This record gives sequence, structure tokens and C-alpha cells, in this order.
Amino acid sequence: MIAIERMVAQSGAFRLHADLTIPKGAFCALIGPSGGGKSTLLLAIAGFVPVIGGRVSVAGRALAGLAPAAAAAAGCAARTAPPSPR
Repeated sequence: MIAIERMVAQSGAFRLHADLTIPKGAFCALIGPSGGGKSTLLLAIAGFVPVIGGRVSVAGRALAGLAPAAAAAAGCAARTAPPSPR
């Protein structure tokens, strides 16, 4: 299970607030407008964007403050899609 509780992530001037629980084994789609914070949320979970408040956990293990390599070892990694060809 991925649990995001009152998380606040900071990326430059952008601040993201999130609350979300994804049960173990569930499929989840993250949709929203350009600039809405989708990539910031995923990068914060994976440790690439600082979480400055709240809690992020995977299978009960807190991830906030972990380096990306430690988050990956805990089972959480981020990969962004390449740009679509035009």
C-alpha cells in the first residue's frame, strides 16, 4: 500500500499538497492538467523532490527524506515517459 498523508512537496516555486491511499495490488492512473503536479507527486514519492511536510509510506515504511536509491530499495522508483514524437 502507498499512503500519502498531508504531504507537502516543494519543487522550485511550486508547492504540492496531497492526500492519497493506493491499496496493495491496485492499479492507479494519475491524470490532470499540464502543471497540475502529477510528475511532482511521483518524483516526491521516489525521493527526487523534497517532501517538506506530512508522510509518505510504502508498505508501512516511511519514505519522506530518503534518497532516491533508498526509496528504490524500499520498492519505490520513478520513471518519466519520453516526450511524444510530433
